[in-house]
Amino acid sequence: MTHSWQFPLIAAIFAAAVLTVNRGLPLPYALNICGGLIALTIGLSPNQFLDLAWEVLTQPAAIELLLSVFLIRWLGDIMDKSGNLARASRQLENLMGDRRLVSAVIPLITGLLMVPGGAILSAPAVQRLTDNMGLHPSRQAAINLIFRHIGQIVFPLSASFLVLTSTVGVSPVRQALYHLPIACAIGLFSFRFYFADVQRCPKSASSNPNKYAELKPLAVELSPVLVVVAVFALVHKIVLALGLGALWAVWRNRLSIQDAFATFRFKETMDSALLIVGTLVIQGIFQGKMVPAADYTRFLDTSLASLIMCLLPAVIGFFTGSVVAGVSLSAPLLSPVLIAFPDKHLFCATVFMASFGGYLVSPVHLCLSLTAEYYGARLGEVYEDFWLPAGTFLLSAVVTSLLFII
Repeated sequence: MTHSWQFPLIAAIFAAAVLTVNRGLPLPYALNICGGLIALTIGLSPNQFLDLAWEVLTQPAAIELLLSVFLIRWLGDIMDKSGNLARASRQLENLMGDRRLVSAVIPLITGLLMVPGGAILSAPAVQRLTDNMGLHPSRQAAINLIFRHIGQIVFPLSASFLVLTSTVGVSPVRQALYHLPIACAIGLFSFRFYFADVQRCPKSASSNPNKYAELKPLAVELSPVLVVVAVFALVHKIVLALGLGALWAVWRNRLSIQDAFATFRFKETMDSALLIVGTLVIQGIFQGKMVPAADYTRFLDTSLASLIMCLLPAVIGFFTGSVVAGVSLSAPLLSPVLIAFPDKHLFCATVFMASFGGYLVSPVHLCLSLTAEYYGARLGEVYEDFWLPAGTFLLSAVVTSLLFII
């Protein structure tokens, strides 16, 4: 099959997957069927498909991802069932005086833990905080997703950030400063979009006149997450960090082994594992088999440069469900544009935000699919509550691309 037909057929497969999920087919099954159909579309034989799936799923990174998501779910459940998240939410509310703000801050903080599917770590807290606001589960899921990812725009230690800045040759810290106004603008817009119609909760009355005395008990309640962040920062081993965080949560809450494992939800975890398998296989197909079918370089010194700089990273980010793939595949292809327009920081901002925008709405984006599953919301419903704030990521890429070529 020619490359000209592959792209629309693959797009149709993704669209059909979303439709069937909205009709009731469980997302893990839909994604795995989607992977098989895409493999057929690009001409893989059954043996080639099985070989590719085996190769993808036996890689250390894939095994680490499966273990990480298992540990994230377990840690989140332990902190939820033991009351850590409820108490931390109340303490943050005492500090900030507004549940709406706390609902945005908790996923933003946990979002700095750069783990695929990590949105489910903050999902229980956001659910508790927004249950009395009259919000549909799909809107709760959208709030958790958007605010989790806003902080990642300015986090210079993420893999996608480091890959992009090292490829282009700029300082990641300086690049983060370019992204700061973008993150603030998206955050303010999203907060108003989700909470403008929600009445501001009255400030909680604290028995301690010094509200900052809440910081110590807040740190204690969030200590399992802090342990994960600290260990990961020191050794860069996410499974070890999550394992120690979970053990600390068990010890800190004085749980017996039986009580600790009673929080483990087997069916939901197996569904998550199947979801990850389908996602990784699809990502492996795209990253291993799909190559650009057109020569973009002849357009990069023309007025089409702005359009291509936004479109190419967004398409790659969407189909791979990976910001790293979006920036690592598109930045080298787009690098000739730097000859005509040499502002590297605006170039990086455009490529990063376009990749992020495509990834954010991708059906193979683990945070999106796992969060929809956690809240019991259909993917189409989440998209309805999600698309406009998510669109601001792509809009920011358009703005920076126009500034780049001016």
